[in-house]
Amino acid sequence: MLPDRPEEFFGTGTARKFHYSREPFRRNLLIAVLLTLVVYGLAWLLLGIAGFQNRTLHALATGFVFFAFISFRMIQQYLSQDVVMAVQPTGLYDSRLGSELVPWDGIKELVVIQRETEVFLHVERWPLKDGTARPGRELNLSLLDGDAGVIIEAIRAYKPVRLDR
Repeated sequence: MLPDRPEEFFGTGTARKFHYSREPFRRNLLIAVLLTLVVYGLAWLLLGIAGFQNRTLHALATGFVFFAFISFRMIQQYLSQDVVMAVQPTGLYDSRLGSELVPWDGIKELVVIQRETEVFLHVERWPLKDGTARPGRELNLSLLDGDAGVIIEAIRAYKPVRLDR
């Protein structure tokens, strides 16, 4: 959970803040609508074969439930104006890593990975004091409103980033 006063978390320095981009949301929403129409059509056909009287109503309900399940989190992210990633002098915050700021000295290695048209940042953290390893996480930079190059340059100001080839 973020503090009540954002300046406590993000500080008053030169934090670069990034949100989810609207373009991937629109594309994913279109895909969700098309998949929902396919599910609706299949349900309508199968209910017709089975001889249901109100197959249109049942198929609509099936399509609605399907759409709700596949798009709930996506719509929630779109409507939220929360900061997804913040690059600041004290560390890296990413809501996908957790609700805490990760100090730069708590990060073992940062690696940029490009897969087709998407760019990921692999974050490898140091083990806990008791020796428990922390799994590395890949963060999709292509989903954010900033260009991946801009985000990487903002991070490079505080921590080296290796490019995976």
